[in-house]
Amino acid sequence: DGSVRQMESRGGVIKDAGRVMMLASFFYEPLWVFHCGPQARSRLDELRYKTIAVGNPDQGVRAFVEPLLKANNLTGFNTTLEPIGNVEALRALQQGRVDAAMFVGGVDAPAIFQALHDKELKLISFRRAEAYQRRFDHITRVVLPEGAIDFGLDIPPGDVTLISTEAMLVARDDLPPAIVNLL
Repeated sequence: DGSVRQMESRGGVIKDAGRVMMLASFFYEPLWVFHCGPQARSRLDELRYKTIAVGNPDQGVRAFVEPLLKANNLTGFNTTLEPIGNVEALRALQQGRVDAAMFVGGVDAPAIFQALHDKELKLISFRRAEAYQRRFDHITRVVLPEGAIDFGLDIPPGDVTLISTEAMLVARDDLPPAIVNLL
């Protein structure tokens, strides 16, 4: 009919895409979950009854984490989900206004880079990463090796298991094969 459908990809989830096909995978975008407190955490369900910054509704982190929160029974009834993201979420975590903050992106994203260098914050190492990978098609288990961020400051101080989505190039499935081959 000549109409153009808007395709929106956020955090590995494509909304209102109709029928699409993946043409290429570019890089991983991990989920980073930072929290404060004396003990390290390794599971999302350990954040039940806490306040979590989950990103604005229009941010990729929100689309990525909503199914994960649901799978871990973290709902608006037993957990406060704050619609703030990026540096605003980091500041809320540092000031104690939230108990955890979630980010999706690369190490060079300002909020993630700053959080990794904040000695008061802890990064969740996903003990159930393999299970997430098996249950969700768009999730891949990745490991951030000890010292990979900063050798001198030993960041992270040990291997950290993260779950990740991939940044992909997608197209409608009716794109002519000749163009697909060129891409």
